[in-house]
Amino acid sequence: DKFKVVVYRHNLNQIFKGDVIDVSFQVTHPWYNRRTTNNDFNLVFLTRPTNADVKPVKLNSDSSVPHAGDLVTVMGWGDTAAADNLQRLSAVLQDVDLNVISNEKCQESRGFYNGWFQSYDGAISSSMICAKDDHEGKGLHPTRDLHGDLNLHQPFFLKTLVRVIVVVPWLS
Repeated sequence: DKFKVVVYRHNLNQIFKGDVIDVSFQVTHPWYNRRTTNNDFNLVFLTRPTNADVKPVKLNSDSSVPHAGDLVTVMGWGDTAAADNLQRLSAVLQDVDLNVISNEKCQESRGFYNGWFQSYDGAISSSMICAKDDHEGKGLHPTRDLHGDLNLHQPFFLKTLVRVIVVVPWLS
């Protein structure tokens, strides 16, 4: 599974922009669970440093941050279609601001979607952050959560994101 990383490309259709770097190898978190997406982290090792003018992201070292009520920004090129039976991938990096809620509150998220009862009860772990979109129903946001499992447009579901702090020891 050889692939490349492109640093500093906002629009995937602009093929001549960004620094293209070969991937030397990758390491999946040893406790990754495909069914639950728990510990959904992967390290990608590049064959060389980037020459793009970018600053490294500083990882959070405080497991209590962000707090419930804090605003976080989620970014990605994922599926922008609200329907589960339709896939519309974005070529342009998208972002949405979400409010963090407690994982305990997230466990209570449940409802019917496409005729099926769905629930986060028992599915939220310490490696996840829960967030909600306070603007739901006031226009669609062109992003999905990082796992792509429950869409931002479903008003009764909260979103699960990865909590990077829990893997800092693994990264070290």
